[in-house]
Amino acid sequence: MDVYRPDSSDAVAQATARIDDLRAFAGPPNEFWPACLEAFALLCGGADAAALAIPAEQPGTPAAPDASGAQGAPAARWRTAWEWTARLLPPDRLHVFRNCIRLAADAGLRRGGLALDALTGVERAAAGSGWIAAVRLETAGEGAAVCVLLLPPVERVVAEEAIRRVRLAADAPRVYGLNRQIGTARQDVETITSVLDLVTLLDGEAQFAAAAMTLCNELAARHQCQRVSVAWRRGPYLRVQAISHLEKFEERMTVVQQLEAAMEEAVDQDIEIVLPAAAESTVIVRDHAIYAAEQKPGNLATVPLRAGGAAVGALTCERADVPFSEHELRHLRLTADHAARRLYALHRAEAWFGERWANALRARLGKYLGTEHTLAKAGAVAGALVLAWAVFGRLDYHVAAGFSLRGTETAIMSAPFEGFLGEVKVQKGDTVVAGQVLATLDRTELALELSAAQADETRFDREVQQARSERKLADMQVAEARAAQAKAKLEILELHLAQSEVRAPFDGVVVEGDLRERIGTPLKQGDALYRVARLDKMYAEVLVREDDVRAVASGAPGKIAFASKPGSRFAVRVEQVEPMAVPRPEGNVFVVRCTLPEKNEAWWRPGMRGAARIDAGRHAPLWIATHRTLDYLRLRWW
Repeated sequence: MDVYRPDSSDAVAQATARIDDLRAFAGPPNEFWPACLEAFALLCGGADAAALAIPAEQPGTPAAPDASGAQGAPAARWRTAWEWTARLLPPDRLHVFRNCIRLAADAGLRRGGLALDALTGVERAAAGSGWIAAVRLETAGEGAAVCVLLLPPVERVVAEEAIRRVRLAADAPRVYGLNRQIGTARQDVETITSVLDLVTLLDGEAQFAAAAMTLCNELAARHQCQRVSVAWRRGPYLRVQAISHLEKFEERMTVVQQLEAAMEEAVDQDIEIVLPAAAESTVIVRDHAIYAAEQKPGNLATVPLRAGGAAVGALTCERADVPFSEHELRHLRLTADHAARRLYALHRAEAWFGERWANALRARLGKYLGTEHTLAKAGAVAGALVLAWAVFGRLDYHVAAGFSLRGTETAIMSAPFEGFLGEVKVQKGDTVVAGQVLATLDRTELALELSAAQADETRFDREVQQARSERKLADMQVAEARAAQAKAKLEILELHLAQSEVRAPFDGVVVEGDLRERIGTPLKQGDALYRVARLDKMYAEVLVREDDVRAVASGAPGKIAFASKPGSRFAVRVEQVEPMAVPRPEGNVFVVRCTLPEKNEAWWRPGMRGAARIDAGRHAPLWIATHRTLDYLRLRWW
């Protein structure tokens, strides 16, 4: 813009008139701010440059190019939103001014919204003398804004008077902002009123076709459109239902088919489409471009009609001369949102009963499967899945019972004859080998009886010889009988002497018998002294409950765990189920004999106990959890 330096009073008068005009200005900000900065420069008596500084983090109008075409350089705290410069301003002076904007804006805020500093030092050498002034402007709730001015070299009093005049006009941006807000509010009220009037007209229609035609005609009249069309979803596609000022039309017409394709393009993207499209728009407008090239409507605006959270139709407006403004698009969007509900209700009411039932079922399923009550629905689905798994799934079922380790061969070592316990060699739990002496009986009396039996045998042999020599046949036969009797008694005593040492019949462990406190006590023939069990041949005796034995089959695998070492598991296999129950305090049990691994552990001992789990096939989880309860109920209430 040309710069001129008129008389001070003329410049102030002209600037004051411009400020008054700007207070009532109703245009966009990109027209207001350059004019406002120019008016502030004239109000100062002819400033060389003016800039609007706003905080760097404050959202607002982006920095506009200055008079030289360069973009306003952002500072650490402030950025230049708009800039005005004199046409003949030297580049050095403009560069110094831009470098001083941030400091001047900070000073303007610190000093009560008004600051005046002279160019000094390097700045003055580069750009000549002058003044940097900063005036805080009043805005309509849009954040801080500071007007920074570059004044020519004048007296300080003149410069101070100039920025006071700017300070008096600092309310112009605020008045402009309030006027824009009032204008926007007035437009919003007019839009809502217009939409309510249109919805009232639609509520008076009882048929879908009449309501769609009313909507098209009213929008065409209110927005000066050459044609307004409404399409509705029919299956997977949209079909044109009404065209403004046109009673009948053929669906096979090329214009109708192209219009339907353009409407589907907007519905598929679920967005409003406006032609001509903005340069930065990323919306696909291929079908709209084809329709515009063929029919040449000039300007197009397509808005989806949404009901029940989904797009059910589309509304297209065509106008030849004037593009659709943002206000008109907002009006169309609001109209479409409210009119779609009435059209949707009329369309559903006119459908045949099969379609109405299908729509009701779809709505009910949508309610159950939609996004509302997500946690409850997720819980119901999870519960159904768990129930289905419990009924149709399969898990390995195990019969749990207690077991004890038994030896396949045990021997009870008893007293071979009546006598007294002499010496104890082992005690319960000791490991023994075959032939090892376990205990001995007192042999003193046996030794005496053996000596007497030997003497009797010798005496009777002599009597036999004497009777033979004297040829006394009868005496000889009596003596021979007595000698045989003595010999038999001698053999019995020798046998008892041999049996006086109780020996282990095989390698094993003493599982019963602790005779240390019975040494010297009398024993009767057959009294149990020790029980010896083999270690190399053992089996697991599992006691299975009566109601579980039906699930145990011969040959079924299983596992056992000892109470002394519960972390280890050992495989077993069912060998035999005894056919008769054994009564126990907790109920009848069946003895199930299970074979152990071929190689026994060194620490295993007969009598050890633990828990056993025998495989009983695969069953449904629900059956596993409830079969005991069901069996109990069947038994009690059959």
